[in-house]
This record gives sequence, C-alpha cells and structure tokens, in this order.
Amino acid sequence: CEGWWEQGPLGRQEMVDLTLQFRGEEIHGNGRDVVGLFTLRGTLSTEGEVSLVKQYLGKHSVKYFGHYDGEGVLAGEWRIFFDHGRWAIKIKTAATE
Repeated sequence: CEGWWEQGPLGRQEMVDLTLQFRGEEIHGNGRDVVGLFTLRGTLSTEGEVSLVKQYLGKHSVKYFGHYDGEGVLAGEWRIFFDHGRWAIKIKTAATE
C-alpha cells in the first residue's frame, strides 16, 4: 500500500513499507514513517466506514477515521490529543509470480 498523513508544520509525511491485510471487516497492518515503526488495527464496515488505531512501537497511538471510496482508497482524518489532520492510503494488490 501507499499512504501519507499531514500535520501542520510537518506537512505531508509518507508511510513506507506499508502492508494491510483484510479479513472480513478487520484490518491489520504495519509500516513506518518519520515517527517510527507502527502497527495498524481496525475495521472497514460494509458501508465503507474506516476506523483504525496506529500504534507506534514503544510510543503513542493515533486514531484514524474515514471512508473507503470503493476504488482502492481509504481516506479521512487522524486525531491525537488536541491535534488532527488528513490521511490517505491507496490499496495495492499483492504481487504474484
């Protein structure tokens, strides 16, 4: 997957080595960004509502809320304490040989 989040003076920050797995309505994944390594856990409802918790290893967590557009993009707003910003993740299919 490809993803990013935005925060005031930091601007847009890329999420790299981002992988997501979907099992029913559950989402599990991991990756890294400028803050550090993280895991992602949450849900994608049949109505397209997304709710995720990004847990930085040994650090804080961030709540992500948004929607799935039906064409491979999850997007919305993240929140931590009193701060918030936009985010998006583009789903890419797994490569096969």
